[in-house]
Amino acid sequence: MSNKIRKNRILKIIKKFIKLECRRPKKKDFSNKIYKKKYNLPAATTIRTKFGGLNKLFKTLKINERLYIKKYTKSQALKDLKNFIKKNKRYPRAKECDLSKDLPGHQPLIRLFGSHKKAIRAAGFKGFIYETDFYFDEDFFKKVNTEAKAYFLGLMFSDGWVLMKTPLVGIGLNIKDLHILKTFKKYTKAEKRIYFNDKTSKNKNINPGIQATLSFRSEKMKKNLIALGIIPRKSLKIKFPNNKQLPNKYMKDFIRGYFDGDGSISKSMRVDFTSGSKIFLLSLKKILEKYLNVSNLKVENRTNKTNFSSSNRAKRLYIQKKEYIKKLFLFMYKNSHPELRLKRKFLAFKNVLR
Repeated sequence: MSNKIRKNRILKIIKKFIKLECRRPKKKDFSNKIYKKKYNLPAATTIRTKFGGLNKLFKTLKINERLYIKKYTKSQALKDLKNFIKKNKRYPRAKECDLSKDLPGHQPLIRLFGSHKKAIRAAGFKGFIYETDFYFDEDFFKKVNTEAKAYFLGLMFSDGWVLMKTPLVGIGLNIKDLHILKTFKKYTKAEKRIYFNDKTSKNKNINPGIQATLSFRSEKMKKNLIALGIIPRKSLKIKFPNNKQLPNKYMKDFIRGYFDGDGSISKSMRVDFTSGSKIFLLSLKKILEKYLNVSNLKVENRTNKTNFSSSNRAKRLYIQKKEYIKKLFLFMYKNSHPELRLKRKFLAFKNVLR
């Protein structure tokens, strides 16, 4: 008898869940602390013991789930969406859509409006809506006011890109420098995964090997990066950011970020900064001469066939004097956060100076 009562109680709990959440409970919901507290859901093992599994439990229910789901109306959904947008100044992501958070469920939105995006538009949201459901801080590059933002801006100037016709930006590095992409992902609070391309390129201008890429689809981030000087097809046209774009306080962090992308140090005691834009390197030359208190740094064409073909228009700014290289090392790395350094170049710098 107690076994039957226990089953009836579980059925009432499941009915309540379906009524309020507008969906069937999933297996993971039975271990979710929020749902367990709110509905007093039993453990998954209890469901298996009493009913023989979740699917058999649903067959035991003598209700039409669709009646519950259809009770959530279009007008109520719009009201809840508008309240969320007004309060948070953004639209709710799909995984946030939950009646327990005073929002319609994701599936009811699709049923009522056709898609999540159409529901957001119907609620009056006029901003850019991600085509994917991955969150990240799209205002990260709105203003360069931290060491991390300056560092990653420098890295974007070297290895980043902005597409011309699509609101897509990204950065790609060799897999051996994956830790920097993970740090970038951490600082931008990105939920999106890092993409790996293991195809070896036949283009001699591109180093073969596995490439790691982190990209963001955001019109706002694209506009912010363009405002900071990272334009589409930037390789031959970029200019060094001015004082409004990059405060002097974060100059060393920006230069360290650029060096980690397009810089190198050799055992023969030579540091190079490479770019397709001569204007950028000439500006960098003046800044380094000022901050390091040195003179006569040189910018030259780079035609080393091991990395670039003779027709490539890349230039490089190079430093050879040991005294100058020591000053550069202290300038870029002193008091810098260990997370905001490319490990292999930092160690190579220390080994050369040692």
